[in-house]
Amino acid sequence: MQLYFLDSDGLSVPVRYYLHPQHKTQVALIGMLHVGEKNFYLQIDKILQDCEVVIYEEPFIRDSATMEQLDKAWRDKLEEKGNLNESFLAAIFLPMPPQKFMNDQGLVQETHHFDYTQKHWISGDGTWDGNAKENAALSEDVWTQIRDAIKTLPTTIKREKVKAAKKFLKNVDAGKASMQEYISFRNLHEEEIEEKIHKRTLVDPRDKLTFEIFDNIIETRAPLSIGIKYGNGHLPGMDAELQARDYRYIATMWLRVLTIK
Repeated sequence: MQLYFLDSDGLSVPVRYYLHPQHKTQVALIGMLHVGEKNFYLQIDKILQDCEVVIYEEPFIRDSATMEQLDKAWRDKLEEKGNLNESFLAAIFLPMPPQKFMNDQGLVQETHHFDYTQKHWISGDGTWDGNAKENAALSEDVWTQIRDAIKTLPTTIKREKVKAAKKFLKNVDAGKASMQEYISFRNLHEEEIEEKIHKRTLVDPRDKLTFEIFDNIIETRAPLSIGIKYGNGHLPGMDAELQARDYRYIATMWLRVLTIK
């Protein structure tokens, strides 16, 4: 499955559509980047307005200060588990570009452009009418898995990630960072990192929780349309969950999230 489309103009992500042949429920599976251009989020919001139910990834990061604290807490937790190099952890877990770069490039945060309080919007990370799991917190074993996965990455990948992170942050401070540089940094060895670290430890367990909620919605509400709005790395697992439930893939629409000026 292609998760990104990169050309000379910028970076695009997919909205994938599915249809169930029996009960005719349509699903819009939306791959998100948590920082992007305002118009990208306006287009997503317009798609979701046509959905009877929206299942969304919990918007943990509300502002830059919260983001920085959350990122530090993650890295501190990993340090406790494995005494891992701080600069490498920063390279792996930097969840969004610094505020200065966002302002310079006209970018915004995803969470500021959606109304998560709407009654038909359901968190895929938490409870739903008491029928889903009450606690989606990561188990203690997950931190050990992440630590072990990081240690399996080749030294060359670690070195390149750290080098790219330091260069990008240095250029941000100097006001010289470009969108092309950010996209390159963001996608550096993404396949290896997603597969070795995030997928097995963070993505797969949350996908299964989300589809417990999905199944409950289908059973109790029988909606004709559902929107699923999750980070782009969740799409392969969620595609598999949908196909296991006999949903048929129909089409993909690509939306530009970052533009190279």
